[in-house]
Amino acid sequence: MPERLRVLDVGIGGAEASRLEAVLTAGGFVVDRREVTSGPAMRSALASEDYDAVLCRAALDSYDAHAALALHGSLGQDRPFLVLASRAELPIAVELMREGAHDLVLWDELERLVPALERELREANNRRVRLQSDEQLALAAEVFESGREAIAITDRHGAVISLNSAFADMTGWPLDESVGQRLDGLLALDAPGRMRIWEAIENAGRWRGEVYCRRRSGEIYPAMLSLSTVRYDDGGIKHTIAHATDVTEHKAAEQRIHYLAHYDALTGLPNRTLLRERLAQALRDAELLQHKVAVIAVDLDRFQVVNDRFGHAHGDRVLGLAAHRIVQIVETRDIVARVGDDEFAIIVKCYTSEAATALAYELLEAIGRPFEVEGARILVTPGLGLALYPDDASEVDTLLRAADTALFGAKESGGGAVEVYDRSRPAMASERLALADALSGAIERGELELHYQPQLDVTTGRVVGAEALVRWRHPELGLLMPGRFLSIAEETGLAVPIGEWVLREACRQNAHWQRVGRAKFPVAVNVSRAQLRHPRFIRALEGALIAASLEPRYLEIELTEAVLVEHPDATSDLLRRVAALGVLLSIDDFGTSHSSLHHLKRFAVCKIKIDTSFVATAPSVAEDATIVRAVIGLAHGLGQRVTAEGVETEAQLDFLARERCDEYQGRYASGPLLGADFLRFLSH
Repeated sequence: MPERLRVLDVGIGGAEASRLEAVLTAGGFVVDRREVTSGPAMRSALASEDYDAVLCRAALDSYDAHAALALHGSLGQDRPFLVLASRAELPIAVELMREGAHDLVLWDELERLVPALERELREANNRRVRLQSDEQLALAAEVFESGREAIAITDRHGAVISLNSAFADMTGWPLDESVGQRLDGLLALDAPGRMRIWEAIENAGRWRGEVYCRRRSGEIYPAMLSLSTVRYDDGGIKHTIAHATDVTEHKAAEQRIHYLAHYDALTGLPNRTLLRERLAQALRDAELLQHKVAVIAVDLDRFQVVNDRFGHAHGDRVLGLAAHRIVQIVETRDIVARVGDDEFAIIVKCYTSEAATALAYELLEAIGRPFEVEGARILVTPGLGLALYPDDASEVDTLLRAADTALFGAKESGGGAVEVYDRSRPAMASERLALADALSGAIERGELELHYQPQLDVTTGRVVGAEALVRWRHPELGLLMPGRFLSIAEETGLAVPIGEWVLREACRQNAHWQRVGRAKFPVAVNVSRAQLRHPRFIRALEGALIAASLEPRYLEIELTEAVLVEHPDATSDLLRRVAALGVLLSIDDFGTSHSSLHHLKRFAVCKIKIDTSFVATAPSVAEDATIVRAVIGLAHGLGQRVTAEGVETEAQLDFLARERCDEYQGRYASGPLLGADFLRFLSH
């Protein structure tokens, strides 16, 4: 039969409560839960019913988790108190663990809840067993001796009368030398700690907390110590039972959690969370000492190109070297943080804006020098934005926004520049934020639309395919091209849902054209790196085809070379699943990244698209003509078709025909068209 579990939830409601109950039910419990959101309600609940456990959110809306933990302890309740926290709430959760919470479970690791709860329920039961009379202690002797937890029993004066092997192992004192010594002597507790603990034992009959002890060898170690008393009928203390656990590994894990919450794992620099804390302190110091504080935002422009060309290992090495150069230039009292994939922030104490600007240019020159990584000479283009306290802003968030706004200006100018904050620029940053906010609801409001550019046979001029291109018809700004909003989609995590919408709409439109009797041909859809790597990509692909009742051979997935060669093993496995569905695969912008003939064969490509930059000059530039000719010959040799992009003149089309290119697209035939206009184009 499932075990009944009575749970008191502190501040856990709504969807979180539903998740919690589902996990507990799946773990074999019949859950009887009650939610409270205030101290009086919690006190009343604990007084009226005997709960098995208390589950408390680390960050509460209308109550304080520290107060909830203190109330739980003040009532002498001997039940598990578990903290549930997000990764952003780890600092609060760690403090609660120090104050006596039994365990911590992260919301994104909720599968740990059931084993953690079962363990703490067992521990609570063990503690209740240890509170029994002498007769019960005798019966439990074998249990506590064979256990791995350190247990000791003292007389009324605190002298040890019995202890198990685990206690001897933990303290380093042999069993025969331990009996008769005082417990606090074996643990080597400091005098103030001893007084505090024994006062609590005398008054409340129990104490639990973290202490630092010394082994017989002199080694200091942290321990979680629980003390409880067995009393005579008249209330006098008969025995004290000590339960101790060496928490050295737990403390190490706690320190690791703190590090992960505040530092960047790649560079070892503070992250954005710690940056904000230290900036707040820097502003308080500046106000007191009357000096300025500069915030310098640094971005390595187009850093993704480094990852695409040289691989992520080289990219990570460049980030580490860039961090090292920055740290070497700034003074030790200044603060350097990594706040994004290729973004850094620097907090500098200064007395003049000229000094801060000079430092920014010194950083620009240092970061802009080539990086040598395993024989490769890698060049990145840094952009820097500078804002000053109190000149530009007086609060943490506004000062960081001002530096980001200045950085945006440096990037807009083409990178490789320092931009000082200008109060007239926030409107540009605000527009970008407004676009990001509006984009999140563009799909639901029906503002996205697909335009289709015809792909024609070079010889016959017959339409043999189409490329679907997304547009955003903004209610105020009109029709926006992808360059205006796709980068925002990538930054905000909207690239995947937008990509999935494009898949569904392209399949629906193609199926409609086929139903009205037009020629059957594949429609090509560009797939981004984020969409391809998403766990539900294959499911979304299948769903789009099924929803439209479209045969897979009429859908073509376009990927850039850069996406194909990144993580080639994983990509190959994924694209084999795509091919198994019957969906076509083409390489877009061929020749603009580092190519590999092995990859062309490995990924079962059916079509190569020659980039516009080669097509535009091929009739007049011999080198580009040679490249186009070579790509066509290579593709045909591998049994692949070739589509030329960006054909705008008759001369370009004539050149492609002479070189036996298969297909072309571009404004010479037609620009991108809405679905209805594309249908009319087919009729001509």
